[in-house]
Amino acid sequence: MKLNWGGKLFIFALMFMIFVVSMVVVISKQDMPLVEQDYYERGQNYQKEIDNNANMDTTVQMNVVGNTLEVYASASIPNAKIKFYRPSNSELDKNFSTQLMGGKKEVYDLSNLDKGKWVLSVVWMRADKEYKLTRDFER
Repeated sequence: MKLNWGGKLFIFALMFMIFVVSMVVVISKQDMPLVEQDYYERGQNYQKEIDNNANMDTTVQMNVVGNTLEVYASASIPNAKIKFYRPSNSELDKNFSTQLMGGKKEVYDLSNLDKGKWVLSVVWMRADKEYKLTRDFER
């Protein structure tokens, strides 16, 4: 059986419609999590984060060495917050509250974190000012 140009055009249009419908079904089933649930509030308060980073305080230093995170504080900080943030999957985020002792190094094991990009932030208060130190690292 030989098809004329109208039959070929109909078959092409039908295949194209099947392709479009299948792509709509596949894309609608994809999970699209937000990077952060409170992104709007964080955007409103972003100037505060800029000011916190401008108040650079060298009290806390952190280094990622192999599979460990080393946090060193030259002075005691009673309430520091450490956050491991995964941009691609917020379900993997981890938060810790800790007390950093002056002159001592705290070591955290990173081997239980999934491979990929992580953002590490340490937030602390000192003399009624909030400070934040942020580092990106690959695991």
